[in-house]
Amino acid sequence: MLKQRELQRSLLSGFSRLSRFLIRFSLAAVVLGAVLLTSYGVRHWVSTAKQSKPANVLHVGLLDDTPPYCFYSENNQLVGINIDIATELAHRMGMTPKIEAVSFNRLTSGLITGQYDLVRIGSVTPSRGKVVRYIYPDLISSDVLVVHNNLKHLQSMEGFRNQPYKIGVYNGTSYISLLRNRGFEPNMVIYPNQRDVFLAFYKHRVDAIIMAESVAYYIKQVRDPSILILPDKVRTERKYGFALQKSDLALWKSANTAIETMVADGTIADIHKRWHIPAFVNTTDLPLILKRRYE
Repeated sequence: MLKQRELQRSLLSGFSRLSRFLIRFSLAAVVLGAVLLTSYGVRHWVSTAKQSKPANVLHVGLLDDTPPYCFYSENNQLVGINIDIATELAHRMGMTPKIEAVSFNRLTSGLITGQYDLVRIGSVTPSRGKVVRYIYPDLISSDVLVVHNNLKHLQSMEGFRNQPYKIGVYNGTSYISLLRNRGFEPNMVIYPNQRDVFLAFYKHRVDAIIMAESVAYYIKQVRDPSILILPDKVRTERKYGFALQKSDLALWKSANTAIETMVADGTIADIHKRWHIPAFVNTTDLPLILKRRYE
């Protein structure tokens, strides 16, 4: 009788261990299957997105809140310098442009997943260059600090140090690291997008905003003469250009050739003049810049 009970306990113990093993194995199989399915799904979705786009259409993603580069007109049409450059770029590549307004945090992801062929994600920086491949820049512009009239006595951002003045920036921009690295984090207020930064400035929730000098002068000349631009530059010679996937070398070479011809024949300079951008945008220096590779 005792042996029979021991045999039963042994069988039950063995069954319990087998059950636990089967459960663990099943869970592992489910997790592995989910990982493989997700990986396949992402690759398949990206591949399908690329294949579904017509070969002769250039899909471009741009921010829509950066006058004079890209913004909505009174007729609710996307207009601006980047619109004109992207349109001419596509035509010289023998393609039809399809330009869409995109939020800042979707520009890079939209490019990587193949939704867009080209995007404009701000100035050329080493960190961005690790993720995307830039074509040659079509603009060089410094960064400046725009302030309200009550701060007209200041010459530079140094006047903000240890003061209660606030500087508005939007999430994802390189201005955030710039302010932190220079010790101005106490002055910084971060907003979700550039539109909210402008709104905060005009409602006097912040005392200043950083922007490209070309944008600041356009706003002062065309939209709001009351803004003040501090004399000292925040940063100088920031380069701007379109970005594409690192793997798309054929498109990269084609776009570079188009930009080179647009610089050489004066098209880039004419587009900037059309939008009231003055001579401090060094379009005359671009042929030298074009000799440098941004890979």
